[in-house]
Amino acid sequence: MPEPDTRNATTILSTLEMEFRQALEAERAFLEWRAENLDAPFPEQLRRMGEWMEAGEPYAASYKRIRTRFPEAMDRVHALLLPIQKQVLG
Repeated sequence: MPEPDTRNATTILSTLEMEFRQALEAERAFLEWRAENLDAPFPEQLRRMGEWMEAGEPYAASYKRIRTRFPEAMDRVHALLLPIQKQVLG
């Protein structure tokens, strides 16, 4: 069973940009690979999709913690992450 997340909002916000960027870059890399490898073997597709999902896990945990425990910080989170999304995904 995973340890409970006890991080405060300041701690989460200090790593959230990096985690979000990592998640988006993994998403972009997977989608680019997939577009170029439509006939890739199914096990390879699953492996690469798993890598994408794993890369997003730290961000997902941080976002969930902020959303559920510190909802007053959500506007700040969105303002912080929108420029990164535009930069990474265009």
